Amino acid sequence: MTSSTETNFSNQKEFSPNKKKLVVGIIAIVSIVVLALFVLYLLIPLVQIYVSDYTVAEVIAIITLILTLTKCVWSISKNILRNCNAAKKSIALKIESNNGYTVITCRISNRDARRIKPKDIYLFVEQGKNPDCDDEVARFPFLLCHEGNNKDCELGAICKLPNRLKEFPEHIIKDDEYKGYERTVVRLNELCQEGRHYIDPGEEFSEDVTIKFKKTGVYRATVIWTSEKDDCICASKEFVV
Repeated sequence: MTSSTETNFSNQKEFSPNKKKLVVGIIAIVSIVVLALFVLYLLIPLVQIYVSDYTVAEVIAIITLILTLTKCVWSISKNILRNCNAAKKSIALKIESNNGYTVITCRISNRDARRIKPKDIYLFVEQGKNPDCDDEVARFPFLLCHEGNNKDCELGAICKLPNRLKEFPEHIIKDDEYKGYERTVVRLNELCQEGRHYIDPGEEFSEDVTIKFKKTGVYRATVIWTSEKDDCICASKEFVV
């Protein structure tokens, strides 16, 4: 059995897409006005030194020039906005079960035009609360909750701490019904800063983790990737053992 999930992420979440659109639109309009004034009050008087009267063809040429410059500015603005809103990095999980073993593959990739420096990548694996009857879903604690104005979720904030995480942070499990379940954490060393000092544009890397579970049931894998000077990114996937 094979299943997979993927998360695509754009950085700088504090600057919303609506604000980006507004700022780029204002800059485009101001640029168009400046270009039009340049053509009308600087370029045309310069041409008048050599040409005293305008013909119909010359007037049409001036109007065409302004429209062409306007179209160029607008196209450049659209491309800038598209690049700002595009996904900058991606993280994916693929899970395969075979002969009692479960292989969890984590893949990270850089879709930006700049170099990304990874810090830590942690894989959290949890046993869930199995459904007791038909039409009931498996349940897990909510570890990715963002409280207040915090930019990071509770689990992501723990992953950013200076000390390396060596065991699952059980203290974040607040609800008693989820306590006592099997949980583990694995640091993906090959993808962390000592394994990959940097990831250039277009590059992607992966690492496998093979686990043999003691109990059958529903499990969840969550991977969190922290980077220097970037927001963290995560992906989560449930699977059955």
